Amino acid sequence: MNILSQVFTALPRQGPGSTADTLNALSRVRDGFGPIENILDVGCGCGAQTMALLRNTTAQVTAVDLSASLLARLRTSAQAEGVNDRLTPVECSMKDMPLAPNSFDLIWSEGAVYIMGFEAALESFRTLLRPGGRVAISEMAWLVDPPPTAAAQWWEKEGASVVHDREKRRCLERQGYRILDTFLLSDTGWWDNYLTPMAERIAELRRGQSDPDAIAVLDRIDGEIAIHREYLGTYGYVFYIAELS
Repeated sequence: MNILSQVFTALPRQGPGSTADTLNALSRVRDGFGPIENILDVGCGCGAQTMALLRNTTAQVTAVDLSASLLARLRTSAQAEGVNDRLTPVECSMKDMPLAPNSFDLIWSEGAVYIMGFEAALESFRTLLRPGGRVAISEMAWLVDPPPTAAAQWWEKEGASVVHDREKRRCLERQGYRILDTFLLSDTGWWDNYLTPMAERIAELRRGQSDPDAIAVLDRIDGEIAIHREYLGTYGYVFYIAELS
């Protein structure tokens, strides 16, 4: 397992988020919505939010991720809580999901659609949703204009395409979605469940580490944590809840 995988697969979540944020989004999804029978969780990772959806709905949940080890953790969690009969893990790329059109009432994705690109993901999800279906997506966006130069340069160097929240909203509308609600991911979702465990994991992996390539990767991730510490608030994860028009 490469050093990057050693960092991220051990974390309680593979991206920012919290059960409280997931349940906040779910309550907003449910507002004015009918029964939720089939949910697709795209880029589920080890499934912290998947388990929240299983615990708090009676829906069948299909969970997609490319990592067999993370899906195995999700299966173990679902079996331990007796909800595995409603879980269908699918090991595949989110760019090529072998799923039937018009199959889902709700598509969920926390911090993962950057892999496809926001607009490409929305287009893909549109074919999988039933008419009137909804999406709940957390996605990075700038919250100020113009963004801080140092932060913008760092994200650009990392190859991340971060755009302003208003552009995300326009993209949703362009792809045929009606925005129902949005909210900003909590600080707890960033620090308690993601960045602090990540910093602890990096410190653990540094001990006895002599591979210069591995050290460079750990340094780069430490640099990301430093950027978040200084500039988080000028950008953040926005939860977008929208309905297919």
